[in-house]
Amino acid sequence: MASTIDDSDDNESETEWDLETEQGSEILDNINNYYRTEDALALDNFVNKEKRLSRRLTSRTDAGFDFDEYIPPEEEKKKYPEKNYYKMYKKFFLQPPEKAAIWRPRPPLTYDEMTLIQKADYVSERIAIDFIAWMKEINQDYNITLTPENLMSMFEIGSQNTLAKTLDMKMKEIPTLPPKIALSKKMPHLSNNAKLAKEIRLDIVASKRQPRIFAFSSRLPAEELIRPQLSDIAAKWHKSENVREDIVSMEVVWKGITHLRSTKEFSNYLQTAKPHVPHPEYLVRKGVFERLSGSDASSESNTSSSS
Repeated sequence: MASTIDDSDDNESETEWDLETEQGSEILDNINNYYRTEDALALDNFVNKEKRLSRRLTSRTDAGFDFDEYIPPEEEKKKYPEKNYYKMYKKFFLQPPEKAAIWRPRPPLTYDEMTLIQKADYVSERIAIDFIAWMKEINQDYNITLTPENLMSMFEIGSQNTLAKTLDMKMKEIPTLPPKIALSKKMPHLSNNAKLAKEIRLDIVASKRQPRIFAFSSRLPAEELIRPQLSDIAAKWHKSENVREDIVSMEVVWKGITHLRSTKEFSNYLQTAKPHVPHPEYLVRKGVFERLSGSDASSESNTSSSS
């Protein structure tokens, strides 16, 4: 019995892969029938996402917006901090040679190279030196012991000591008028004395308030705390108890300069032009006013004898 070969399956497969037929063209157009690399697959996924995005945008109300003309914002380039060892060399090479060579003694700064604070210190020091030289010139009979440092400390503006730097002062300007101007404008409540009395009354009322440190189980901020003084605040306005003796007697002002001509002239001014003003206790204790009275009496006797 002769065997026959069934070629029907081969004919069907050939007709499927025939590019001229409709089924063959569909097989050719299907990209899944080809070997795709990873880059190609990633590109296909990106294209598919763009298509899905375009379909979502067409269903929105702003579908008429032309996204082809949309210009995305430019992203700012991230600036990385410069490394410190780069800054060290950069600073070294940008400095002038006389400043870069720190191992050599630096020449003194000129007036144009100084900062504003350095210029102020330089001018103040020169004024003090010239003033002392002038004092020595006009007072050749007296030994001037005043130094530029002492003179500058006498005219120091502000407090530069360590204790003053630790204080936190909140200045408050009170709008007041001199008493004569307040009375002439018929506003006596704006005079200095009236405003000061009002501030004293407010301090007395505040000293009687209850302490307030906590609220709603939490501590209040520092500016909202109320800690009234335990002592009598009203008595402190009229009498100060914690004042050093050298300040009360003015020893801190006049100590060491009683022999100066300026001190003698000031004492003479108090004795002649301001006799109602109390004399500084330290000057009275040192006998400055007694010597002035004795010198005045001797000068009067000399004038009477000469006449």
